[in-house]
Amino acid sequence: MSKARKCVNKDKVKKELLFWEPDQFNTFINYVDDSTYKTLFIFLCHMGIRKGEALAFQWKDINFDTNTVNRYKSITNKISGKAWEITSPKTSDSIHSIFCPML
Repeated sequence: MSKARKCVNKDKVKKELLFWEPDQFNTFINYVDDSTYKTLFIFLCHMGIRKGEALAFQWKDINFDTNTVNRYKSITNKISGKAWEITSPKTSDSIHSIFCPML
């Protein structure tokens, strides 16, 4: 094992943030045939919603009068010994209303 590997604490190494560039997303979305999935993926991409946050949305979280979506919860299965559970989002900055002109 190299000396560099011995010095690295895995818990302190942050995962690289992976995201698509616009042209990569456009290539992907052109292959999505189902309009429901296409709408979901466009919403996720343009609104910066995490998968768990999107899965936790309920109709009461959408305000069609103000074109906003209230983001304040997430769904996870990472809690030991529990099934899927609705929790607070990953960060406190994730709790807010998002203006969504598409509504």
